[in-house]
Amino acid sequence: MFSGINILDFRGSSIPRQTIEAYLATDYSIWGSRRLILRVGQRNHELAALYQKYAVSTAAVLTAWNPYSEARSDAENETAQRDLISEIDRLSLRHEPGHGADPTGKWPPGVLCITRAGDCGGSKRSRARQGNKWIDVGDNIWVPLYEAKMIHQFDHRWGTYDSAGSSDVSQLEKADPWFEVTSRYWLPKHRVQERLQTKGWPREWLLGWRDITNATNERTVIATGYPSFAIAHTIRNMFVLDKPPLATAFIANLSSLTLDYVARQKLGGTHLTVEILKQLPTLPPSFYTLTDLAFIVSRVLELTYTSHSMAPFARDLGYDGPPFAWNEDRRAQLRAQLDAWYARAYGLTRDELRYILDPADVKGPNYPSETFRVLKTNEIRRFGEYRTARLVLQAWDRMERGELAA
Repeated sequence: MFSGINILDFRGSSIPRQTIEAYLATDYSIWGSRRLILRVGQRNHELAALYQKYAVSTAAVLTAWNPYSEARSDAENETAQRDLISEIDRLSLRHEPGHGADPTGKWPPGVLCITRAGDCGGSKRSRARQGNKWIDVGDNIWVPLYEAKMIHQFDHRWGTYDSAGSSDVSQLEKADPWFEVTSRYWLPKHRVQERLQTKGWPREWLLGWRDITNATNERTVIATGYPSFAIAHTIRNMFVLDKPPLATAFIANLSSLTLDYVARQKLGGTHLTVEILKQLPTLPPSFYTLTDLAFIVSRVLELTYTSHSMAPFARDLGYDGPPFAWNEDRRAQLRAQLDAWYARAYGLTRDELRYILDPADVKGPNYPSETFRVLKTNEIRRFGEYRTARLVLQAWDRMERGELAA
């Protein structure tokens, strides 16, 4: 929003003066991932911050209500607004809900959208962003180059880049299903597709793990699903050509605490190489029953499908609904249930699981060994308790009592 605009700047306009006055007097309230109040002619620092974060230079407030100031019924306006939002979605333009209201009450309220893509009127720009892709002047599509720092377990939006460098994605941003990370580098989409075709990979999503890691991090094996884009050398793709549910179970297995405990015993440096990964005791596809897969897939789906870019992953698992809400408490429960399931699948006893979580809980406070010390320390600092241990053991006990189907 540029400052200094007033009614005199519209001299000679074909728009009626009272309509212009209404535009200038309207509060455009946006209530998506963050609350914004926009006014024509008034600079908004929060909007400027959004421009910087999403690497764009323009935005537009749009409404389909009362086109050309011709009054229509509420039913007609609502239908037109739904059609407008559907078209914005089809173009993969990010938008947030809003409302326009004239303080005097003269201006009819409408449902408004703010788009945060680089071009609200089409893709014919030198660099127009649509979702997490860029379209150049030749209509060529450029896709992000994912780096290890951009992913985490069940999270394809862990880190992002802006003009200041890399940063963690905030919980508020993750709660926005339209938010997608920004990478440092971009590659032509057709090049990525050509490489994937050589691997016989038919999906519009990928699975992979961080090559760079450490046995002293919160977690050592960081694997997840992410959109079918380019990857840097610090991420390793894995092409699990089994049916999607089995590929999903493989990611859940790699993300389990039990397997992570074993990985920590084998890792001697900072690289989780292909050779080390192949030595880890993952469960074979033949291990899983249909009941097992139903338990695992429903939880991995909810943990992973948190933004629209992972819709192909959800569709391949038979789910055609919207992304799941990002809820930290809910996610902790789901992950604990998966951890308890895999501990039981590996044949552990409850005390053996307790040892993996925290040896001191079994051997006493003076026991010299440790497993997930950083995870425990961070959670005590953040939650006042070792939350993962409590939730995993609670899930184990519920399974033992038959209260949680496993």
